[in-house]
Order: sequence, then C-alpha cells, then structure tokens
Amino acid sequence: MKTIKLLLLLLILLIIFCTWTNLNKFTPQKVITHPQNPIVFTLEHNEKGTSLWGQFSSKSELDTLLTTTKNLGLQLRDNNVTYEPHLKRSDSLKLTKEIIPLLAKGFTTWKIHADGDQIQIIAKAKTQETLNELQDRLHKSTLKIDAQLSLDHAYIEKQQTLQEAKRKKALEEARQKALAAQEEKLKKAKEALRKILQEEKIEFATNSAQLTPKSQKIIEKIAKILQENPQISIEIHGYTDSSGNDEYNLQLSKKRAQAVKEALERLGIDPNRLSAIGFGATNPLVKNTTDNNKQRNRRVEIHIRGE
Repeated sequence: MKTIKLLLLLLILLIIFCTWTNLNKFTPQKVITHPQNPIVFTLEHNEKGTSLWGQFSSKSELDTLLTTTKNLGLQLRDNNVTYEPHLKRSDSLKLTKEIIPLLAKGFTTWKIHADGDQIQIIAKAKTQETLNELQDRLHKSTLKIDAQLSLDHAYIEKQQTLQEAKRKKALEEARQKALAAQEEKLKKAKEALRKILQEEKIEFATNSAQLTPKSQKIIEKIAKILQENPQISIEIHGYTDSSGNDEYNLQLSKKRAQAVKEALERLGIDPNRLSAIGFGATNPLVKNTTDNNKQRNRRVEIHIRGE
C-alpha cells in the first residue's frame, strides 16, 4: 500500500515538472538592455595650457581629437579620459575637430563642453573678424549649441599698446637712420668744402674787391655744396697784403669778404647763412716780402660756423 502511494506521488511530481517545462518553451525570455548614453567630454584652453577630460566610446575617437590638437601645437596639460564601448557617438566630436583650428588661432581662451548632441562653447576672441567667423560656422551646425562668445578686450588693448610701441620704435629708428644719413652727408659736404678751400684760393687784384674769373668759378663750387646742404652756414674772412695803411686795408678786406658774400647770394644762398668779416693785413699766410707772397695774402678764407 505504501509503495503505491509513493509511486503516485512521484507520478504527480513528474506531471508537474513536465507541465512547467512545456510552459517555459512558449514563454518569451525577457531581454535586459542598458540605456545608450552619449559621449561626454570637455576640452579647455587658457593661459595655463590645454586640458581634456571625459568619456569616449573608443580610443580611436580620442586619438582623432588628440591628433588635431597636436598638429596645432596644443600640448595637453591634463588628459583624464575613460572609454565606455556602449556610449553613443555624437556629431559634437566632429564639430569640435572642425573649430579647434579657428579657436587655437583666433581666440585667447576657450572651452568646449559636449554632452551628446548638445555642446557649449565659451571663448574670447582676439579680433571681431575671428569672432564673426566662428559664429558663422556654428550657425551652420544642426547641433544644439550654447555659444558664449566675446572679445578679449584686455588682449586687444595689450596688442594695441604693443603695436603703438612698435610703431614709435620704428619711427625712432627711421629718424635715427635719417639723422645718421644726414650727418654722413653733412660730413662729406664739409670735407668737400674744406678740400676746395685747401686746393683753391679766392684772390683779388691789388687794391681791388673785384673777383677774378677763376675766383668766381671757385665760388660757384662752394655755392653748389651750400645749396645741397642747407644746414651749413659759413663765415667769410677777408684779408689784404701789407700795402697801404691799416685803415685802408681793413676797409678793403671788408669789401672783399662782402664781394664773396654777395656772389653767393646771387647764386641763391640765403644771406642768413652767410657773414662777412674783414681783418685787414692781419694774419698773413706768408711774409709780405715779394709780389707772389703779397698775392697769397690777398685772400678770402671761408670757415664753417660751429667748427
């Protein structure tokens, strides 16, 4: 009797197990899925350097971004990223790679924060032109963009100050160069004038203040140098030989100096650049013992003012 009861119990359990197994064959299995989150990253550049942190779906995504920054000379100061294969790719990464060259060239500080198809850009531009260029590029994007763009007035003022200093420096250098060239020209002109006065002498006939034809040609050479160098002013010193009394010789020497002055004025030299002084028979070059010596002493000397 006990054996029959045990068999019945086993039969019932077998029926229950078979029923449960058949039911499971037709019951759909529930699939457990994970929500696909987007990639998230922040790329920032300021006076301290460039930093990057966030989550990417693969290393290749990160590498393309790092290659872009490296090619622009941006060395990452911080690089704190992780990889999550299940993360959803986003066009924000593509846009970031496109605008980084413009940001690196035309902006002093900037920050890009991307969260899927939403992207925030905060940047300070060096010029209005670069700011407008970035705005135009962002307007063409289909992403949801929060752009906080402005001019870096501190940078602009600094650059203007530097440019003004550079301009003044260039002007000063040009002025110094012009002065040096002018001084060199003046030096050569004075040397040419001294050479004429050393090699040739303005002379007069006895008891006369009339210039000889030879002396007139010498004066024309002197006038040409004075015309080309208006900075030069001269003193004309007249001398006589010892013939006659002192008063007569003094007046004659004055007339001779004045004759040279008037000849230069007729050649276009400003009278204010000329002065005529007579010294009579004083300061002879040689003793008045022969006619030749007297001829040498009847002369006009020209001296450059200030020397």
